[in-house]
Amino acid sequence: MSFKLRLDKAKEIGKNAEKALDTIIGSSTALRNSQKLSKTLSLISAIENPPFNFESLHANSFFSECTFRTAKASCLELIAPLESCRRELDIIQLDVDDVSKSLRDTRIALDDIIRRVNGQLGHLRRAQGLAQLPDEILSLIFKNVYAVFPHVLDRKAIPFCLASVCRRFREVACATPQIWNYIYFSGASPELLECLLLRSRNTELEVDFDLAGSYNKADQECFDKLFTLVGAHCNRWGSLCLNSSMALSRKFVDTLTQFLSSPRTFQSLPRLHSINIDLTEAENLFRVLDEHAPNLRAIATNAEFGPDEFDVKLPKSVTELNIHDCSRGICDIDVPQFVAMLQSAELQELDLYFESDNDFSCHYGPQEGPGEVMKIRFVVNSISRFSIDLVALGFAEDLFDSLYFPNLESVELKIHEFHRHIDCGEEENEEDRTAIGISERWFAGRKFPKLKSISLKMVLDYDFCLVNDVFFESNHILKIAESCPALESLELDCMHLTRSVLLPPLRWLILSVTLMDDWLQNYGKYLKKTGNLHKFKGLVLKGCQLSEGDAWIKNNELLRRLTPDFGDKVVMNRTVDVENLKPLGT
Repeated sequence: MSFKLRLDKAKEIGKNAEKALDTIIGSSTALRNSQKLSKTLSLISAIENPPFNFESLHANSFFSECTFRTAKASCLELIAPLESCRRELDIIQLDVDDVSKSLRDTRIALDDIIRRVNGQLGHLRRAQGLAQLPDEILSLIFKNVYAVFPHVLDRKAIPFCLASVCRRFREVACATPQIWNYIYFSGASPELLECLLLRSRNTELEVDFDLAGSYNKADQECFDKLFTLVGAHCNRWGSLCLNSSMALSRKFVDTLTQFLSSPRTFQSLPRLHSINIDLTEAENLFRVLDEHAPNLRAIATNAEFGPDEFDVKLPKSVTELNIHDCSRGICDIDVPQFVAMLQSAELQELDLYFESDNDFSCHYGPQEGPGEVMKIRFVVNSISRFSIDLVALGFAEDLFDSLYFPNLESVELKIHEFHRHIDCGEEENEEDRTAIGISERWFAGRKFPKLKSISLKMVLDYDFCLVNDVFFESNHILKIAESCPALESLELDCMHLTRSVLLPPLRWLILSVTLMDDWLQNYGKYLKKTGNLHKFKGLVLKGCQLSEGDAWIKNNELLRRLTPDFGDKVVMNRTVDVENLKPLGT
């Protein structure tokens, strides 16, 4: 039944109800005004509410039995129309309920229509607002979206996704060259590279030679074609990354070296500021880059250092060197050649990462006698920031004994310690081969007058820690501080149990440890007593645990205990810029 028919039926039911109500009102009024009915009701009430005296009824001349029967009959006769009206009202009520249900269903349908209409109006308003948004602002949004997705797959897809939304998005995206500057070889076709190079216009390019697979004639032809396209824009290269098979790696290095050094096709790389390449393949390339890439600042590499495998000189403009995955197996590092490489440029930042499952040893060149190696301490004055990740083995001892960077301003030592079973008769200084012992060797007998920030990260064998209590030495930091008079910031991240740790006055203390006893509260009292608390900027707790017997104290309780000594300088689970000594946020 349509809504109009239901509405007409409701009107008809309403008229019938109105007539019935008029009849009821008339009958009720007549009954109310009838004196006969009033006397009758009084009589009925007297009879139906005992005790009733029938003798008084016969004695009363007016209220005789006959009169009573007549009055009751009249009352029933007067009430009959009311009963009829009640039945009609019940029928009408059913119809009204049916109409009310129909109206409710219609109301729900109308509300749904209203919601859809409002949603469409919202889309229209947003579309209208987007239409009013200037192209420059929309382009800036595209740049930010592109910048927050560093993953390679995202950077490949985002520009094309933005350009496929609508016609205006495509026009703005194509007019935003900064989102098309990632040039990758993996899975790329000449047509795709031409599209990227065209839309990126004159912006700085991030070139990623990610080529996998075997090296054959087809690979060479594909590589030559792709390199010809991208090489024509080498004056726009900002960063360069090579990740390919060894054959293609050599092919790329040889091709690029020939391309840059050929007098006929002389080219320069004025914008190139960073490169990621296999160091063992880059000796000749670096000589060319020293001449043609005056703004090259950062080099990342995965290299094998052997006494006869490389003699590399870095481009003189390089200030940052990141060596990761330093070996793919057993490696004998020629320390003099390694240091010579470091000294070939004015390096300011050095990051070293040595795989924990590889075996290393240091080679020092000349020998003092049969079976003896002369160890030399090599000094590199230019390095101000140093980071190293390695295992607490003899190699770490030798390397730390050999290198000395006196002008360090910040250092990060990440040392992995694994429980080892020593064979009978094997001589090994277990005290020095711990993470704590190795870290002491870096500072022992040396001075770092400019060193302000130290980060000590010590990773222990987890299974060994489960069954053994490994404690942090109480005076370890004080020993280190003797070599660092300007120390202001300390980050301690270790799996050791910390008890009675002694610390010098600091400005920032960043902890990720298991706390025992109350040494941290005592440090706050020490700062107060010595008058250094006003210089103290913050205590940063990153995943710290407080142990009391077999119980672990929650963070809010830990914060409550530290507040009396440190006040509002306790910071929970936040990162800190230790070089600028300020919190970065939650």
